[in-house]
Amino acid sequence: MTTSAPRILVVDDDEDLRYVLRMALERHGFLVLEADSLASALAAPPVELLITDLHLPDGSGDELVDRLRERSKLPAIALTGTKRVHPGRFDRHLLKPAELTTLIASVEQLVGVAQRE
Repeated sequence: MTTSAPRILVVDDDEDLRYVLRMALERHGFLVLEADSLASALAAPPVELLITDLHLPDGSGDELVDRLRERSKLPAIALTGTKRVHPGRFDRHLLKPAELTTLIASVEQLVGVAQRE
């Protein structure tokens, strides 16, 4: 029986940050999809976890998580430079620059929880 790698959608308008996150997550066995805006994130195929900035060029990470959760119960991490986050909207809130070890640990925990449900 073959198990496919969990898919993670990384949404940020900072291309360099998306690259660093993709490399780190792929090294840990995840398949990473990238989006640079609300519109491109909404057009992405289904994933097991969302990592998003709160400030997107055409909307917000808050709006994104709300719209994606209309489709499925999706674990989500806010990775942003601001401390403003709505309690309960995201499963984790990490401030930029987040330690990669902290991010990976959060991803592994949330993906593991999602796969058991």
